Amino acid sequence: MRHTPSATVACHAVSPVSRAARLALAFATLLAVLAVGSVAEAATVSGTVTCNGAVQVAATIQVVRTSDQSTAAETSTNGSGVYSVVLSPDTYGMLVTPPAGSACVPESVTGVVVTGDKTFDIILVPPTGGNAQISGVVTGLDGRPLPGAMVRFFGNSGSLDPATADENGFYSASVLAGTYTVRVDSNGSTPDAPSYYRCWTYDVAVNAPTVVNFAVPVIRVSGTVTGGTSGVPLPNVQVSVASNQGGSPYCEFDSGTITTDADGRYASLALANGNTTYFSLHPQDINSPGAGSSTRTATFS
Repeated sequence: MRHTPSATVACHAVSPVSRAARLALAFATLLAVLAVGSVAEAATVSGTVTCNGAVQVAATIQVVRTSDQSTAAETSTNGSGVYSVVLSPDTYGMLVTPPAGSACVPESVTGVVVTGDKTFDIILVPPTGGNAQISGVVTGLDGRPLPGAMVRFFGNSGSLDPATADENGFYSASVLAGTYTVRVDSNGSTPDAPSYYRCWTYDVAVNAPTVVNFAVPVIRVSGTVTGGTSGVPLPNVQVSVASNQGGSPYCEFDSGTITTDADGRYASLALANGNTTYFSLHPQDINSPGAGSSTRTATFS
């Protein structure tokens, strides 16, 4: 009888340790694939925040996921008014808060659908109505209050009713929210300011309680009027001290006419705002040495 050789097959059992290692490797590979897919799906949303056509620097943006109202990102605009956030595909809302002093109010944006990179500009708007409080203190020479000073407000709708400073120089007014030019005017005589003055502050955004103080830059000026080659003091000479609009702060003033004393001396109040002050001299006695009118200028800062 002929025997046919039989083949022997060796079977090796897979150890539990090897199987666990393979499962761990497979799971790690799956996580890596999911992570790569997640990164690939992330999108950049960016844009510019403006108010009345002006870019808003340091505006804050809070991005909220619509499904669960959780915060997905927070950022601020850069020096060009641009923001940028990285988001996963979803639907979001945005709460945009303008910087302090902006003429616009916070804006809530809903339904921002993100499926990929996108540009999403945000235009803020001024308040549509409602009043806001503006207040402050008006001071003059040596920081003393200027009671009776009139504070006026000029907006898009024209001039509003003025506010009057009290005995402490304090004023307060309720105005329609918006942007104003605020001006303080003299209102009667006071020992701590020229008889006439006006100072302006421009582009004041009043959307919430706002403080605008006026430190009218009052100083004392004095001198002697002399005439002739020998410099004889000239008594009873009228000296007018005034300036036109300008300087910083932006002011104008007129101290009226002061008469020199027996020694030719005068003293007055002026504003030290870097603007040119004019001293106009008008001798009363045309027979006195140096008679005639003349003007001198000086700048006080």
